[in-house]
Amino acid sequence: MIVPASKVCKKCKKEKPASEFYVHGVSINAPNLRLMTSCKICYCAMRRKKYWGSRSPREKRIKQMAENRQFIKHTETEEQHQARLAAQRAEWHTRDPRRRKAQRKVNHQIRQGKIPRSSEFTCRNCPAKASQYEHLSLEKEHWLDIIPVCRRCAAVMKKQRRALGHEVDRSNDGAADV
Repeated sequence: MIVPASKVCKKCKKEKPASEFYVHGVSINAPNLRLMTSCKICYCAMRRKKYWGSRSPREKRIKQMAENRQFIKHTETEEQHQARLAAQRAEWHTRDPRRRKAQRKVNHQIRQGKIPRSSEFTCRNCPAKASQYEHLSLEKEHWLDIIPVCRRCAAVMKKQRRALGHEVDRSNDGAADV
């Protein structure tokens, strides 16, 4: 096969050795190597720009989050948003007062430093890092009988409680997140 000694890049207009160009394709019947019209540096820059656009991945994520916020802003006003959040909080507080009181007791003990944060433990049921405490009982004398669990195990425990009829069906368990 015949390889040219040098070639001019169509992007940067510089003459470079053939080793600075990618091979376009190799054909058994073709006597000459077909080199790309752009040098490796220009070709990589072009592919990078085509893949990422003019933005870095971080800038793309930031733009996408801003667009999502704009979409949400257009669907409801700020007053509607605050009213919806207040209604959700009020509904959550009245849904299961015993669970709420037990959580407040645990959170108070954590703030005072009497109980370590759940993130300092591993889950009781698996090797994952614990993210919350789960109450063993919601009776007042057992409010501080808690075990550290990860979110996945907490969801499994919630399903088990529902299956046994120990918990009414609710959209949010309300486990003491820490």
